[in-house]
Amino acid sequence: MSRQSSPFLGINPFIESQLSWIGFHGLFLGELVGLLNQELPEDYLAYLEERCYVSVPRQASYPDVVVLRTAPNVPREGKESGGVAVAERPVIAATSQPTGTVRLAPLVRERFVAIRDLRRNRAVVLVIELLSPANKDRWNPGHASYLRNQQTLLESETHLVELDFLRQGEHTVAAPKSELQEWGSWDHLVVLHKAGADSCDFWLNSLESALSDICLPLAQGEPCVGVALQEVYERVWVKGAFWRELDYQLALKPALTEERVHWLAGIIGTV
Repeated sequence: MSRQSSPFLGINPFIESQLSWIGFHGLFLGELVGLLNQELPEDYLAYLEERCYVSVPRQASYPDVVVLRTAPNVPREGKESGGVAVAERPVIAATSQPTGTVRLAPLVRERFVAIRDLRRNRAVVLVIELLSPANKDRWNPGHASYLRNQQTLLESETHLVELDFLRQGEHTVAAPKSELQEWGSWDHLVVLHKAGADSCDFWLNSLESALSDICLPLAQGEPCVGVALQEVYERVWVKGAFWRELDYQLALKPALTEERVHWLAGIIGTV
């Protein structure tokens, strides 16, 4: 097998386990935008957009105390001290050194894909989110930020697609976990909420299977647009050259069940 070919049918789990998700995240969404703009009708265009949030709540800060000191009323040189007294202006002196220095809270930028209708002043008809570790960590501000944006989209006239290719972290997509579990287990999950619907379509994928083909809805009455997620991933695998960094001798995180450990050994034994 060529090193440029991923040994897994679907997403290589060692990417999540060992590499920065930021690199994969950006490459995947960029590749997805390119593919979409080849498939979308001429009245639509896919954009790579971003939103920002502060990773740690900012705290109010105040300047050091300013010390006011009044100079003594000393006669000016060459002037007699007698006569009418003239009040001298106070001298203002600030502390010469700050109490300390703190870093500003990092501003995090998260990218997503927006499909816009050029006939309706570029109105957003569909948003595609690729979840990051911060989105699935309940103690990270990125989790609350994601959920707020998710709720806004669910209540809007915009379709929402959520791609969860991370095995670890909180269940964050719109589809309830308890409902999905009735359909079996999964490692990677795709959820589609159509604008105005009270339900979600979903695709469950395991490490042993390729990613699903999905169909993206546009304006009402128009045909959906098919997207081969596995094809997008395979292009990203090659462009990102992830095989150069991955070490298959390191333990996979999150860990697999004993049965799947044997399966994994058979896969990486071909690398």
